[in-house]
Amino acid sequence: MKLFLPMKASGGMVKNKFIFNFLMVIFLFIFIFQIKVNANNVEIEYTKDNSTFQEQNSKVITDLPVSIYEGIGEKSDSWNDKLSMIYFNKSLITSNLANKSKFILNEYNYIDLDVYNQKDTRECWAFSIYTSMQTNLLIKDKIKKDFSERHMDYATSNSFYDANNSDKKYTRSVKAGAITETGLAYLTNGQGAVLEEQMKFENDMNSISFSEIDIKPSYYVTDYTYIPNIFKLYDSDGNISYFNSFGKEYSENDIKNIRSLIKEYIVKNGALVAVTASEYVNGYNNTDDVTKANNFCCKDSTQVRDHAITIVGWDDNYDKENFNENNRPKSNGAYIVLQSYGEHFFNKGYMYISYEDSLIETSLYGISKSNKYDYDNLYQNDFYGANGTLYLKDYQVGYLSTYFSRDKSKREILTKVSVNIPQNAKLEVWVNPSGLDVSENYLKKISNDSKMLQAGYHTIDVTPTVLTGDNFAIVIKQISESGDFYFNVEYKQNIIFYENVACDKGRSKVSLDGKKWEVLDEQTEPLLKTADLCIKAFTSEFTNEPKL
Repeated sequence: MKLFLPMKASGGMVKNKFIFNFLMVIFLFIFIFQIKVNANNVEIEYTKDNSTFQEQNSKVITDLPVSIYEGIGEKSDSWNDKLSMIYFNKSLITSNLANKSKFILNEYNYIDLDVYNQKDTRECWAFSIYTSMQTNLLIKDKIKKDFSERHMDYATSNSFYDANNSDKKYTRSVKAGAITETGLAYLTNGQGAVLEEQMKFENDMNSISFSEIDIKPSYYVTDYTYIPNIFKLYDSDGNISYFNSFGKEYSENDIKNIRSLIKEYIVKNGALVAVTASEYVNGYNNTDDVTKANNFCCKDSTQVRDHAITIVGWDDNYDKENFNENNRPKSNGAYIVLQSYGEHFFNKGYMYISYEDSLIETSLYGISKSNKYDYDNLYQNDFYGANGTLYLKDYQVGYLSTYFSRDKSKREILTKVSVNIPQNAKLEVWVNPSGLDVSENYLKKISNDSKMLQAGYHTIDVTPTVLTGDNFAIVIKQISESGDFYFNVEYKQNIIFYENVACDKGRSKVSLDGKKWEVLDEQTEPLLKTADLCIKAFTSEFTNEPKL
């Protein structure tokens, strides 16, 4: 079933008569609401039983902290002694472990997990994101780092008593909580990550001096992955129907494949950021004393997602009889999740959340690669990160273009380009190092042929290229795995995470053939007037002539 809402605007009709369908991704804290602008209508795809997806989005939520005064989890040096065991023949280990019926990252001498305590703060989202990043660094680079959740929280806020964060332009208070997407933007826009020792955790949400966040990052995220969303609807007998974000129903085989993807990701890359309903709602835990609960299942599709947790493993045979009888799943199986309330809460900081929980699979991200801070300048038009998706139906190949202005007196080499893609695709990167023109004669290909990349944010090492003009232009050729061309944008929304977005006019262009280009903010659809493409460029400065 499709619901059409009339609009005054003529929609996304562009000059060469193809149509932009706009999937407006509205993040209300941890909600995702997606619509499509098609000609004169807003088209919301959903099944006849899918009204609960819409109802969820009317609720504004925050993380609900509790008072736990245990301190941050104790650090252990034991990981250092395990490295020789952890990393021998890793490819064999990962292939075997992903097929096991039960796995958790801190077993099999795989990696060491710390249990942290957010205390009275609303930083569950930051702790979850950094657990994903830290486990990934351990698995991929054999490095153990502790990053500052407090810096992530305050650097993406306006909670300062002596400045209004004018150059960052965030409008959220740290008391308001945040969303995963805000933390991922922070880790990719040049603000973070900052080490814990540089800004230590404090159990308060008071305003601070703006100077306290003026810290150069030590690491930044180069790649993160989207896992396909799974929404669940329950009939009166507790049977489940599964849907994607747009209301298209999944088959049983689809669900099996997505869960296999989740397992493979955890083993190869580390923990996944996830969200769920508050554990403090009666009837969802296996005990009335939430501090002692060791499992959780919410079968209410209208419940809000108000708490971030981290998936660190799974148990396909976890007995359904362990769950509260009022919300008992019909089948065995659960994810093993790490909380951020210390080791004396839940089961030493861990819980089982049923595969049948209504929210556990609705928003999954994983940080899949991070680097030490290794660039001098970052050029971007999407400081706040992707919050909308557009698509052109029945086009497997599409082109994206943006340009950046620079100080010509600087001697810079373009070294990396990043793109945020909402679908599996292959990417090619081209550059005009001396101007705005994206005609074929002015472009130089600077990337090798890529493998099929999973939906998410990816940073591509390019052929080092000296930039010579006041401007330089980037072109991305995107070859989708499916038959449609999807791409992400950042645009203005009247919510605290994106209300200060303002696009750079004329910079973001889209083409179907790489020759005829359409400027996004020149389209008649009002939502596109503030839209920028999610492309970033990284440069290094040099003094002597570089050897390229």
